[in-house]
Amino acid sequence: MKRKSYICMILVLLLGVLTSCQPEEQNNVQPPPEVETDTVLIEAMASDSIETERMTKLREFSVDLDLDNIEESIELYTAAQRNENGEMMWDDGQNWVLTVCDGDKSYPLLSQYVQLGVVHFMVSNSGTEQMPDITVLLPTDSSFRMMSYAFDKEKGGYIKKLIYESKDDNWLYSSIPGY
Repeated sequence: MKRKSYICMILVLLLGVLTSCQPEEQNNVQPPPEVETDTVLIEAMASDSIETERMTKLREFSVDLDLDNIEESIELYTAAQRNENGEMMWDDGQNWVLTVCDGDKSYPLLSQYVQLGVVHFMVSNSGTEQMPDITVLLPTDSSFRMMSYAFDKEKGGYIKKLIYESKDDNWLYSSIPGY
């Protein structure tokens, strides 16, 4: 009888220890994942300080982004190279650079390694006296980010705002080609 009592006490202790190690259930709704809300100022650099010589230019678009009546050039580069037929030789990931060139200075809007993803940009203008916006889409196999960039005359640089960021999503469907 004593043996059964000891075994029961040990089982009760083990059960108590195991249940106390479990995370507490929360009845409240979990907040959405944290999204970067702060804005970032991107200041000018000397154009020759941004390394793009060994990269492939994929896109270029010229528009007056700072409303000074002189067009700036938005340029998108990737470290992936083209083969002898002009086809892209994509790897699982590569470095990307998106820059705004304004005379002898440039603004590096984006400069990062992107794993299993691409970088797209769009330029929009509301038709008013507001500065045009550059919207960047960065879809990968496991996440999606959307950022907005606009020139701020008072601060003398581009203001980056994170519009949307998903993390570690299990995509069910995307109409973006290749995703």
